[in-house]
Amino acid sequence: MLVCDSKDDTQMTGQARKLFAPLTCPRDFHLFTREEGAAEHGQMGAMNLSSERILDGLDRTLAARP
Repeated sequence: MLVCDSKDDTQMTGQARKLFAPLTCPRDFHLFTREEGAAEHGQMGAMNLSSERILDGLDRTLAARP
């Protein structure tokens, strides 16, 4: 499971960490930052970067499957 958060997200502050913490499945957390231009809710301003990171995570997950 890939859980993403944005450093300056004011709409759902802290919710991604609350979701991530109790997960018992294989998991990865990615925090998008202001320096990347992706610190707002939903990584607004850096959709290409967001899509790249999310799809790379999906590639890793699918490659690890037997």
